[in-house]
Amino acid sequence: MKVHFPKVVLDIVSRPHGTKGFVLLPRSWVVERTFAWLGLYRRLSKDYEKLVENSAGMIYLASIHCLDAWLYHELGSAYMLSPSDGFWRLLRIA
Repeated sequence: MKVHFPKVVLDIVSRPHGTKGFVLLPRSWVVERTFAWLGLYRRLSKDYEKLVENSAGMIYLASIHCLDAWLYHELGSAYMLSPSDGFWRLLRIA
């Protein structure tokens, strides 16, 4: 089933009918891997925050850190993420 939102297509994958045991669903590992990476951050592993806004901010920070580490691994040390005008931009270090 596909659900369309503005600028987003959500594809819901359900388990095939009449199957028993383990069934590999397409691309479900991407979501599980992302949650596992975010679960490695101490402040996201438990409900430490009192406000939802603080938890959302910590999720953003952890996501930025994961993206920065991935970019460093893929592109080398010549690139870095930098905040600029409220947006994060990829800068090339000369």
